[in-house]
Amino acid sequence: MFITSTTLDFGEVFVRPETKQIVLESIIRQHQIRNAILDAYVVMSNHIHLLTRLPEEISVSRFVQRLKIDCSRRVLPTLTPREVQLLSRQSGLDNRKLWQRSFRSVVILSETTHRQKMSYIHTNPVRAELVALPEEYHWSSSRLLCEGKWSEERGLMDSLPIVSLD
Repeated sequence: MFITSTTLDFGEVFVRPETKQIVLESIIRQHQIRNAILDAYVVMSNHIHLLTRLPEEISVSRFVQRLKIDCSRRVLPTLTPREVQLLSRQSGLDNRKLWQRSFRSVVILSETTHRQKMSYIHTNPVRAELVALPEEYHWSSSRLLCEGKWSEERGLMDSLPIVSLD
């Protein structure tokens, strides 16, 4: 499954390294809790992309909902007043404070599409002119892929840090 989720008003609130790290830890935590397999990820300033394999009993909607709740609970207290202001035009609608209500997901049915989506995820920071090479961006799985830490069976799960599941 290829998943994209965006902040309210496309507010660029995932700019500071500390905030990006919190988002990444929420991504890892939700994959560990749900026994999902993470194949690729990137945390950008106002959105995330994931390439993930979910257990059959977990719908993509439920997974993204839990991820957004976890991430919001951890990120919102760390935002600066300026970052909160970037989200304020839509804040409160549907009780949302960080993420847009919707998200995009695409079922991946072929190895070719899987590779294309992985490449898209990893080149996102290059297209945004944040780095020259994908593996230079710290909040992306590109570096792990280059180091040979991705496997067909377990994706990146054996290479990711264990995060607190509380």
